[in-house]
Amino acid sequence: MDWRTLNQYNKELNGLSAIDWFKNGYAFQKAGNYKQAIEAYSRAIELDPNDAWVYFNRGVAYDNLGDHRQAIRDYDRAIELDPKYAWAYVGRGNAYFHRGDDEQAIRDYDRAISEGRRKSEAGGGVKL
Repeated sequence: MDWRTLNQYNKELNGLSAIDWFKNGYAFQKAGNYKQAIEAYSRAIELDPNDAWVYFNRGVAYDNLGDHRQAIRDYDRAIELDPKYAWAYVGRGNAYFHRGDDEQAIRDYDRAISEGRRKSEAGGGVKL
């Protein structure tokens, strides 16, 4: 790739929205490219630091790389932004399980079930 092509590519990347970066991260994650997914999710967070979905998905990518401590931080932030986000509790429970903290994992799984049930009873479907 010559410098003009690289320069144009960088300009296009800098013009992406948070949603675009999220979509790129999700595509990388689905392909198993977790490091690239984390980079893309981090760019999305720079542009929109209040999106629980992005933190959750970046947490999943960290979890898949075995960085459970950072995954828990991202799940914590997702829960802080959306305390009813059942999947964030599932993800955090998984991370705690992988770290050997079964008691905390069970607490998070129970909370995920509770949040999912409340959402379902309210007629909104389950946000899992």
